[in-house]
Amino acid sequence: MKNLEQFEALTSAELSTVEGGSAEVVGIVLGAAWAIYSFGEAAGRTAYYVTHSK
Repeated sequence: MKNLEQFEALTSAELSTVEGGSAEVVGIVLGAAWAIYSFGEAAGRTAYYVTHSK
């Protein structure tokens, strides 16, 4: 559940920077998407290793 809390924090940051310019928001969105993708990839590799190592 820690990831969901971090995602909510990022969403709040996005909303607070909308007035600062769309470029900042795009950067935050891409950063969040990359972090989520990286976590998913790592979790997938770990799950595969655990289930196929025996």
